[in-house]
Amino acid sequence: MNYLVSKPYAYINRNDFSEEQWQEIKDGMKKKLEVNLYAKKYYHQSQMREIRLGLESGLNVSAYMDRFIHSKDMMIIRKGLEKGVDILPYSDSRFNYRQKEEILLGLLSRIDVSKYAKEYYNEWKMKEVRLGLEQEIDLSMYLDDYNHHQIHLLRIGLERGVDISILEEPNLKQAQMAEILIGLLNHIDVSSYANFEIPIEIMRERRAELEKIKYPNQEVEVIEIERKNNGKKRKNRGRTN
Repeated sequence: MNYLVSKPYAYINRNDFSEEQWQEIKDGMKKKLEVNLYAKKYYHQSQMREIRLGLESGLNVSAYMDRFIHSKDMMIIRKGLEKGVDILPYSDSRFNYRQKEEILLGLLSRIDVSKYAKEYYNEWKMKEVRLGLEQEIDLSMYLDDYNHHQIHLLRIGLERGVDISILEEPNLKQAQMAEILIGLLNHIDVSSYANFEIPIEIMRERRAELEKIKYPNQEVEVIEIERKNNGKKRKNRGRTN
């Protein structure tokens, strides 16, 4: 059948749509949705899906029916509406999809997203500040001067209750910060190697030596600190309480 003629689907021409688009229309009809709202040739099937899912949830889909809104952005708006949070002030082109996702997660957690919802902060920085705020730790003062790897290490330190003032040295590279943080977590005196002029390899050696002195007869446990290196996580040796 090339035409749907039963109301309210009058004269929707099957030949106007791809197989994927037509499936979205059929799925909507099965649930007696107002498919005329999205049975438009200019909608991508993924956009149709987001409008259909919104209709299934009883939402006012007019908030995201603009054909120029990407389907991923439609999804963010839909999820916000489903949870009763207002993501619309952040739904414009200032933010990319991942940034909007971090803002939505913050809104869902009822934290103050204004501390990181700025278009010039990338999604990874936003994530670190969001995770901190969810633990009642405000990292927003580090957004301008530190990269997201460094903010991640500062967050771990604060969550573990260590004094991170030594990590705030602006000349420290993130790998150096990680070695100092591991030492702090292991309750060793890091003052002998907490200097940005000391190469990372020397820092690592000194930390290992200090750990052996402090815990001579104990097997050292593993502390995992996420350090981006070609997209992989690295495990650092250390002791936990």
